[in-house]
Amino acid sequence: AKSHVVCDQGVMVFGLDPGLKDTVQLVTAPAGRKAAYTKFGSGVCDGNEKFNKFALEEEYPTLSEEKNLDWKLITTREAPGICNAESVDECFHLCSVVSECKFFATHFAVNCQACLLFKSCPSRGMSSLVEDNVGGDSQTGDLQMYDIFQLEESESEVNAEKNLVKNPSFNEGKSGWTELCPPMMYNGKNLTFGCQNEGVSTSLSKELGGDTTAYHIKGNCWQGSRGGVYQDIKTEFGYTYTVTFKVIDGWFDKKKSKEEKSWVEVQSPVNHPLMDEEIRTGASLKKPTSGQWETKGPFKFVAASETTRLFFYSGGTACTNIDEVVVRKTKDAKLAVFSFATLIQEKNFIVTKGSFVSSDNSSAGSSIKVLKENTVVMKPSEASGDGSEETAGENDMDINTRDLTTGGCSRISGFVRYVPTPLYQYDEGEVNNGSLMSTVSFEVQEPVGQRLGKAMEIGVTGGVLNAALDPSPESMRIRVKMEELVDPEEEDEEAKMNAALRSASVVELQMNFFCQGGGNTRKAWRLNTYEYTGNEGLCISLAARDSIGMGCHEVTCRQNPTSDASLQPCNEEDWAQNFYVDGKLLRSASPADRCLAVDYKSKSSSNCKPMTLKLCDSSDPGQRWSVQGGRRPQEVAQLRMEDGYVASVPKAASEFASFDMKVQACKEQDVPNVKSWNQIPSPMMADLVRSHELGSNFTQTASMGSGELLVAKVWAEAICPWYFNPPIHTDSRYIKCYNDELCDPSDDKEDCCASKGGTFMCSSSAPYMCKAKKNGENPSDYFCVQENEDCEIYGGRRPCEGPPGLAGSSGEAGDVGEAGEEGPQGVSGLVTDAVLPPSGAKHMLSQPASNAEVLGALVVNLGMAFLVFRNLKAKIKDRLEGKAGSVAPRS
Repeated sequence: AKSHVVCDQGVMVFGLDPGLKDTVQLVTAPAGRKAAYTKFGSGVCDGNEKFNKFALEEEYPTLSEEKNLDWKLITTREAPGICNAESVDECFHLCSVVSECKFFATHFAVNCQACLLFKSCPSRGMSSLVEDNVGGDSQTGDLQMYDIFQLEESESEVNAEKNLVKNPSFNEGKSGWTELCPPMMYNGKNLTFGCQNEGVSTSLSKELGGDTTAYHIKGNCWQGSRGGVYQDIKTEFGYTYTVTFKVIDGWFDKKKSKEEKSWVEVQSPVNHPLMDEEIRTGASLKKPTSGQWETKGPFKFVAASETTRLFFYSGGTACTNIDEVVVRKTKDAKLAVFSFATLIQEKNFIVTKGSFVSSDNSSAGSSIKVLKENTVVMKPSEASGDGSEETAGENDMDINTRDLTTGGCSRISGFVRYVPTPLYQYDEGEVNNGSLMSTVSFEVQEPVGQRLGKAMEIGVTGGVLNAALDPSPESMRIRVKMEELVDPEEEDEEAKMNAALRSASVVELQMNFFCQGGGNTRKAWRLNTYEYTGNEGLCISLAARDSIGMGCHEVTCRQNPTSDASLQPCNEEDWAQNFYVDGKLLRSASPADRCLAVDYKSKSSSNCKPMTLKLCDSSDPGQRWSVQGGRRPQEVAQLRMEDGYVASVPKAASEFASFDMKVQACKEQDVPNVKSWNQIPSPMMADLVRSHELGSNFTQTASMGSGELLVAKVWAEAICPWYFNPPIHTDSRYIKCYNDELCDPSDDKEDCCASKGGTFMCSSSAPYMCKAKKNGENPSDYFCVQENEDCEIYGGRRPCEGPPGLAGSSGEAGDVGEAGEEGPQGVSGLVTDAVLPPSGAKHMLSQPASNAEVLGALVVNLGMAFLVFRNLKAKIKDRLEGKAGSVAPRS
């Protein structure tokens, strides 16, 4: 079979026979996954696992900057492909770029130079498919058989199945492995006892479910010790790996514990931890045996270096044994790696809220700065928080990851530790008794308000964070909470001094963000402006023109029924004129993540549709653009929708184009001469745009060195979107709450925002917000209705006002209330059998005593008391006179 080898470097081929010139083909390696292809057969692949033509069309609109792809459903089996492939190598290039493509077929007919793509090829159609007329005319079509080719796996894909660990089962002794005893306090854990590394055991019982060899991490284990072993492996920067291994403990007959724990740590690069997983096992390899070897993992990590260290360690009375250690590269796409320090230095992310607003101290006394390399220093403050007791000492940083890459961030890993000031040499006693642990906790929330795992109580030995993220939420929160140790009224001067020293302490972070979408940050966008060819110097602009009620501010648009887009003097530094081609989307340089859109829902009487900015949504037909042409100098472009509407200046058909003229989407046949644009690359970078960013709906403040507050400009649309005519709404069935969450009134009840700060923006079906809070019981919230008139029964429209304030402090306790009414008589108690009194005695429990009986008993008791008193009085008198008990003296 003919084989094609693709080289990514120049090569020379010698000694080819002239008759074999077609046997070897050298083609340029694509940037995709595959390295070669071979002839598989003839016909067309047939099977149930097919590509979706529309998904391919959306994700792969072009093969290169010079070539747009014309996706079609070809052959009677509706196989997706293109009709403008120029060669087998170009079809190979396309298949190597498309995810999951493993087979492709070519057919170079006159009417369609076909390139078909397939995920699999379980069977081949040889009759109807081969004879299918790709040109569409069964009488005159040029029939030709399809050739099927299979893509061969690249070295990278083969390595994805390879175990990267040398000597994983320890059959070669310690080869590839190195002993290393961890410190007594390590990653926030007190391992205690002395170092005593062990080695390979070679006489284990196969009855435990493994072979006879394994690595026994430490000696004298059941009496207490610590030890460890590591191996450095080769990894690829930004790729995901998994760790699995077998583990078993032992000697449970000699120690109290019946379950032990150990840890596996990953350092990438070496000495920079990014994973530290706890392993527990109750199985024992020594008699009396209990259970068998247990497989742990897979544990995922993303490599941040070409060398990664895998470190197993344990302490205390654990008798840990490991075997069959496996590290494999997954087939997950390569991730972009952003160090936290680099992001702060380059300001490549946006802090939208929190104490750590800049390198300068905030008003609460918190600060953030880059210390060295990948180390960020955060100085928390006990004075931070929103003023309530519950939030005291909470130092928050909200990070907008939406602007970091196009695909969002999927993992955050790194090392965090507490550094008290001043630093001093700790003695072993302090280490052992845990006095170096702080009252500082660290946590990550994503989305904001939802903590990932448990909060880390960090000390000087630190802790390791390795958290998987959901790439869809646009914001995450880092929280450092500092507990107050000293009562403000404490008189102890030493305590006050220690508190002052502690307030200068910091938290050090060595963290990486692992994000999808490669390194395609906003800073790397290739932005363009679109200049109208009918009057050079005027460009499409979405800038607000408040005087005529059109255009867009940083966070909202006027939603002018004619159009929000207009011609304005070209300004390459204006975010409202800059756009980035992202597949079918034309992303605006607007900081609010919006795209150029056609408002098909407009009730305009014109044949043209208004253009505006909407939150980017590739499924919205009004945002699916095709930029045709404009890729070469002096070549004009058209901005075309799938249904034939084009961006145009209809008024310019009858008069000379000037600024403030509306730019609208019109049917191409209606505007043949006013639809062309010069696509001009813009030198503007997106980080220049971010100075306009409004991180929340409200005023942002940043502390200056002089204590003066810098207040960002905030438009009314960002404060009270319900106040406009027509109101600004979410353009969906959802309503937006003050805490930025969305909820559906039909599913979550009409007051679903009441517990989330209140309603900030109504839905498109009920955009008007009324003044009275009538749609909830406790708590109540503002009411959204369909028409303006519907608010009349609710006190009219809601006026423009800011967000709700914080809840006030609790009032004084009220007066004690009056005693309640006397309660009903209780239920009668149980009657039990009483002991019978002696014969002749009266049963005192059967009935109460009579008055005569009570009087008689009283007389008897008084008589007995009189006799006792009289006798006692006589004895006292005799003793006083010397008579009682006296003896006569002898003569």
